[in-house]
Amino acid sequence: MNLYAQYSGKLGLICFVIYLWMLFRYRKAYFGTMSDSRNYGFILFLIVLFSTFNFVQYDTYHYAWSYDVMIKENNPRGVEVFYFWLVQVLPKSYLLWRFVIWGSAAVLIVLTAKRLNLNSEVLGFMIPLFFLTHFSGTRDSLGFSLMIFSAVLFVQSLEKKKALTIALGIIGVWASFYLHKSMFVFIGFLVLAFFLPMNKKTIIISLILFPILYTLASSLSGRIMSFEMFNKQQEEFMQRYMEQKANSLNSVGLITKVFEKGSLVLFIMLVVKRMFYDKIVSTKAHLFVFKYAYLMIYISFLFLGQDTSVWVSSRSLHAGMFALVLCASHCFDLRYTEKRTNLEKVSFVLMLVFTIWGQISFIIKNW
Repeated sequence: MNLYAQYSGKLGLICFVIYLWMLFRYRKAYFGTMSDSRNYGFILFLIVLFSTFNFVQYDTYHYAWSYDVMIKENNPRGVEVFYFWLVQVLPKSYLLWRFVIWGSAAVLIVLTAKRLNLNSEVLGFMIPLFFLTHFSGTRDSLGFSLMIFSAVLFVQSLEKKKALTIALGIIGVWASFYLHKSMFVFIGFLVLAFFLPMNKKTIIISLILFPILYTLASSLSGRIMSFEMFNKQQEEFMQRYMEQKANSLNSVGLITKVFEKGSLVLFIMLVVKRMFYDKIVSTKAHLFVFKYAYLMIYISFLFLGQDTSVWVSSRSLHAGMFALVLCASHCFDLRYTEKRTNLEKVSFVLMLVFTIWGQISFIIKNW
């Protein structure tokens, strides 16, 4: 019997327990009573464990089917050459294949956190708060993780004028291009974020211009599907994705979606407050990571609700989360402020509600 022949709420429950384990382990960050730690080992262990056995994610089952087909047909079946190469060189095991891909991505995320000198206790709480379900979903996690790590390496090396690591950073960003078909789009935004000026004035201007840009995005969204940067297979995927999202929105309800996005807006507002109004100590690398997160999430909201661009909104949000988890871990570290505010606690709870509900919904639906 094929373990992945159908969605399984019972298997999903195993992963939900791992998720709760991580959330409970780093719960002190919610109250602001955590210690100042740089011990990332346990975080790495739990991320890899959850991602390898991520049975509360539909793509885990879809990839299992693709993996079996790649073995039987000796054909990449739509995945990038690197992932097909792993199928060929690794012992035949779907879980081992997942372990190598998401394990490598997790190592890169942890190394990036280490370079940014993030408190592991805060990072350990931020990951299950909103990031873990994004990270463990699709194979592009390896591409995003490599891109973010290499970009941080580049910015830090540029500041210190270290030619060798500057070159390594550029090579790493370039290599991430080969880890997912859509990476070149997000690398382009990464370059834009590097040159984008970011301060309180920029934030205010972006909010003032949002209604105008949203209208322009509405006219642009009708052309997104026909861009040459998307091949026929990607166009068909986007169309199916939009139909699924539309059906989901009808069943779950518009009110739930409004609260979900509202919770994210509140969370980002608190990050902005910490970053620019509380004047916490930040390096150029911290600011760069924030700029990329803000830019991608801003783009996500520009295309939110547009008739033909659900894929663009969702993918931009997904890309932004890889940077947001890092800058949020920096901003909510109490080395820079006196205590955890009540509004921050409310924001954390709201983010948790939608993250946990997504997993519970899968378990109930597929029990």
